[in-house]
Amino acid sequence: TIASNLAIALTQLGKRVLLIDADMRRPCVHRLFGICDYSTGLVTYLTGQQDWRTLVRPSGTTGLDCLVCGPVPPNPSELLSSERMHELVHEATEEYHFVLVDSPPLLNVADGRILTTMVEGAILVVKGGATPRELVLRTQSYFRDVGAHLIGVVLNDIDLHQAGYYDGYYRYYREYGGPNQTASA
Repeated sequence: TIASNLAIALTQLGKRVLLIDADMRRPCVHRLFGICDYSTGLVTYLTGQQDWRTLVRPSGTTGLDCLVCGPVPPNPSELLSSERMHELVHEATEEYHFVLVDSPPLLNVADGRILTTMVEGAILVVKGGATPRELVLRTQSYFRDVGAHLIGVVLNDIDLHQAGYYDGYYRYYREYGGPNQTASA
């Protein structure tokens, strides 16, 4: 969802974007964009059956194309670490303003760690209130270990009513009067 939303936001800036569904264990980009024909895609390209350009599908959003996963393979890590994946990322970055690669979680399988070595930067998505701090720190060390560039962290699924988030914001808003009023010291 984060990759899809980011892709849409970039198209709203007038950029051409390719969203690649490289989560070969639980692909979902086809579902998010209502792409009915997802029988071919990234896996088809990585196994040498077709050129990736012929597998790209329009998302329904102007400027956003998708390369869906295709059939779920028995060996995702092997396919993602292939020279063909490197070629895809390189070629796509020459044709699009942005290439976003949706991957599985970094800690569960090697796929995400493999992909971080091929891209210019990675965004870490952390589930608020659920992901232990130690796991976030371990994930950051994975980025460092493979030489990946961590460009940001998205904290999602936050319950603003829990842990005082909402109360703190509401108190601040009430005390300083909202966006149209000036605070005085």
